[in-house]
Amino acid sequence: MKKTPALFSLICAGIAAFAVSSCASTKNSLGESNSKELKIVLGGNATTGYSWENTLTNEEIVSVKEKTTYLGKDGITGAPSKFEYSVKALKDGTTDLTFVYKRPFEADEALDTIVYKIEVKNGKILALGTIEGNWRINSFYKNDEAQAICDVALNLKKEKDGFFVAGEAGVNIFNGNIKLSGNIGKDEGGFALTKMMGPADAMSFEDNYIQLFNGEFYVIPAVKNGTEILTIANLKNGLSAEYRLVNEPLVERQ
Repeated sequence: MKKTPALFSLICAGIAAFAVSSCASTKNSLGESNSKELKIVLGGNATTGYSWENTLTNEEIVSVKEKTTYLGKDGITGAPSKFEYSVKALKDGTTDLTFVYKRPFEADEALDTIVYKIEVKNGKILALGTIEGNWRINSFYKNDEAQAICDVALNLKKEKDGFFVAGEAGVNIFNGNIKLSGNIGKDEGGFALTKMMGPADAMSFEDNYIQLFNGEFYVIPAVKNGTEILTIANLKNGLSAEYRLVNEPLVERQ
């Protein structure tokens, strides 16, 4: 049984519907990267013997360094751990960086497998994958602690100068624009948010969740257990969310 921090779903009321188009998700350029390093953070339970193992299809392209931090108190077995990876550019080219979550001393199949497609161009590093599409949240963290979540959608639609973003925030809906420089996103002038009231738990989630898109944030695509995922992690306020790509139409700008 996988022992990761528990997540609890909330029933969210009062969520307005979006107007949608029939556009399908596509692969998109993230723009030119300005970074020589990419940071990946994964959760797990090191005290139970589980850890993340990583492999590269081409070890000449990037280097990978790991730092594991125990997040529990007094050595309690089963308390969460944080696995941080610094991925640095070495040589231009592409490589798959694969993480498997398992007990090294057991022959069982991995509980999770995550694959990042990495490109180094002109000495700068980029995680490639799907950005445009309709996503649904898998998990939400604040300062490394799992938060209760609402089943919210996030829509990213490619436009000339960046991406139009529209999403459910818990009770209200929001929209705005972001620009991407490599895997670093930045909001363009803030997001518009409706002003409905709802259940206290849903409003509490919303108050935190909407801050995910303030300022600058990582936008990192990958494939997890065969499903395309997207991680958004704010660079300053300790908020992060993981989404899965769903077969739903994109939001149309109103």
